[in-house]
Amino acid sequence: MSGFSVDKRGLKEIEKALKSLPSAVARKHVRASLRKGAIIIKDRAEELASRGKGFRREEGPLADKIIIKSTRRRDGGEEIAVGTTDEIWYAHFIEFGTSPHFQKKLKRLHPGTEGNPFLRKTVDQTRTQVANAITTELLKRVQREARKAAKMATA
Repeated sequence: MSGFSVDKRGLKEIEKALKSLPSAVARKHVRASLRKGAIIIKDRAEELASRGKGFRREEGPLADKIIIKSTRRRDGGEEIAVGTTDEIWYAHFIEFGTSPHFQKKLKRLHPGTEGNPFLRKTVDQTRTQVANAITTELLKRVQREARKAAKMATA
C-alpha cells in the first residue's frame, strides 16, 4: 500500500488558528496531537513486533521496548518518533534482516536472517488513521482554545 490520504477540510483554518495562539500554547497542542497519532503507531508496532525472547534474556521481547520520543526541532517545530529503546541496539537487524556473514568468534558462517519489517508495515497500515487522528485532535484543541478566548472576551 502506498500513498497517503488525509481529510484536508479545515487544515487552512487550523493553521490560521494555530498562528493566532501564543507559540507555547500552539506548540503544546501540536505536540499532544502528534502524540495521539504516535500512540496509534506504537500500539500497532507492538502487535507486529517479535514477542519472543530478546537477544539477551535481560532485554526481553522487542514489543515491550517500543517507545515514543518527542523533541523540539531547531526551527521550533515539534517532532515525535516511534522506535525502540537504546538497549535494543539490534532492532534494525530485525527490521531489515541480515545477509550471510562469517562469525569470527564462532568460526562459522551465519546464514543470515530474513527481515521482519514491523515498523514499515505499521506505517503502511496506519497512515490514514494516524493523519486523521492528528487532524481531528488538533481541530478539537484549536476549537477549545477558541471557546476559551471567546469566553474571556465576553467576561
